[in-house]
Amino acid sequence: MSKKIILPILVLLLSLTSCTETIVERYSADNWKIVDIDIPYNSWNAYTDQNGSLFYAADIYVPEITSFVYTDGFVLCYCMDGDTQMPLPYVRHNRDNQGNIWTTTLDYEYNIGVLHVYYTNNDFNYMDGEPNATRLRLVLQW
Repeated sequence: MSKKIILPILVLLLSLTSCTETIVERYSADNWKIVDIDIPYNSWNAYTDQNGSLFYAADIYVPEITSFVYTDGFVLCYCMDGDTQMPLPYVRHNRDNQGNIWTTTLDYEYNIGVLHVYYTNNDFNYMDGEPNATRLRLVLQW
């Protein structure tokens, strides 16, 4: 097969594999866009680092992150909680009823067409169902 045929097929397959997330372009202007993303709790994938420590990540196909935005612009990411926006990295300190204390960090990185979001507890222990559904807002500017 020629490269002209393979590339569109790969793009189509990639877009079909990331359909668990909801992506809505909310606003757009000449040199910026706002994109809202919902990540359901079951869309997070568990990984371990080279030391065997557990963390979660979600890879989201975002076609608005073009090569031009990647090279000549920037992407800011916010965690949405009701009407409140918190810029990433988002760090929260927690304590449960047994007095256990830990810190949760939500951070991101991006490449052309893809947003990688990471959810990590500093003690690498997670309760059932963690991480929860997450709503993000991306601001792309170029």
